[in-house]
Amino acid sequence: MLMELNIKLQGKDQLISKLYENVETFVLKLKLLKQQLSQKSLIHFKKLSERNTNTVDYEKYCNLILKVIDEFDTRFCDFKEEKNELDLFSHPFSIKVETVRDEFQMELIELQNNKDLKDAYKDVELLELYKKYMNIEVYPHLCKHAMKYFSLFGSTYICEQFFSRMKHVKSEQRQRLKDEHLTDTLRISSSTIKADIDQLCKNKQCQVSH
Repeated sequence: MLMELNIKLQGKDQLISKLYENVETFVLKLKLLKQQLSQKSLIHFKKLSERNTNTVDYEKYCNLILKVIDEFDTRFCDFKEEKNELDLFSHPFSIKVETVRDEFQMELIELQNNKDLKDAYKDVELLELYKKYMNIEVYPHLCKHAMKYFSLFGSTYICEQFFSRMKHVKSEQRQRLKDEHLTDTLRISSSTIKADIDQLCKNKQCQVSH
């Protein structure tokens, strides 16, 4: 289960709200397993169920799972405090208006009663919804709130990718590149925008000697 969670938390372009949903799901599964073990049910423990059930130390495994749950609760306590804010960001059409902060309430009522936006929410990615469909002049507080959570990175993917490319750039095959060129080279290699090198070279004017 931990391996499955680890895989879900990897990769690029993942929103912090989705990553936390995966963590919440994992913790709920742990709580179910603990409850079943306390009732001496091994339905989700294939290896243990193959043993003589009289030799299974149910209390031991319950305590182990409880330790994992407590560890997750401790490490993600900040997210629990932000839970309602995350729900407002990722599920604006289902969250109850009375549960959000005052500055969001009027905009949220407007949003939840906009059929076009509600249909768009079902069909497009969350980023596209806020970027293309929601007018910042109509929903200034909601859009600003969304910008905050879009800017949060839930995984180390970008950092790992950056260092991997830096290692490649500074490899033995590129000895002639100096450190002052490193910033420019990394910017090009890590950008999702494809540079038209040929056109850039054509547009570059050669210096004329005086």
